[in-house]
Amino acid sequence: MEMLRTFLEKRWKRVENALRVLYNTNHGEFEKGGEIMSEVTYTELPETVAEDQVVKPVALAKELGVAPQIVYGWIRTGGLKAYTRGGEGRYILRDEFSAWQEEKERKKAEREQPGFYEKFCDQMNKAGETARKAGVTLCYHHHSFEFQNLNGKRAIETMIARFDPKLVKFQLDTFWIKIGGEDPRTFITRLKGRVALVHLKDIRSGTAFEFQDG
Repeated sequence: MEMLRTFLEKRWKRVENALRVLYNTNHGEFEKGGEIMSEVTYTELPETVAEDQVVKPVALAKELGVAPQIVYGWIRTGGLKAYTRGGEGRYILRDEFSAWQEEKERKKAEREQPGFYEKFCDQMNKAGETARKAGVTLCYHHHSFEFQNLNGKRAIETMIARFDPKLVKFQLDTFWIKIGGEDPRTFITRLKGRVALVHLKDIRSGTAFEFQDG
């Protein structure tokens, strides 16, 4: 029991320190997150689907050599469909994953074209102007691919330089900042005044850097 209490106290201290950083960078509101897969709608697997045609998210992450949170992110927000069988277990169809991965690679190649992010930032500024007129703040939520060096420059640096601070804010994610190779505290502090929302998520110590798109 004493070991458990010590563990929880250390865990809370980390959360407390993170919240203090956010407070000091003028973040007055916090959005509570739910369970990692609570927002996902699962489709019932047809009885005709064999075991070798499906894979569980954690097993898929192990096969790919990525953190399980990345596969869960693909399911929650990346368009990867998830299934259940009788309300038990979580599954991904291997054929659907292959097709989804091909489309993901196509989009990645498009992003890597010269001038893509400059054009994207200009489009975001225009959208931000429209949003502001409607009383809405437009934010950009990153993952980790924006931290990858492409042709001598990182996309996140282009966004910082080109987003109009009055029109486009950042929704920073501590998990993706860390997995992209940056220190979350330093990065959040750097963008003081330009961050509207923060996804405060933990990451297992020693997790390797990965340039993923969520």
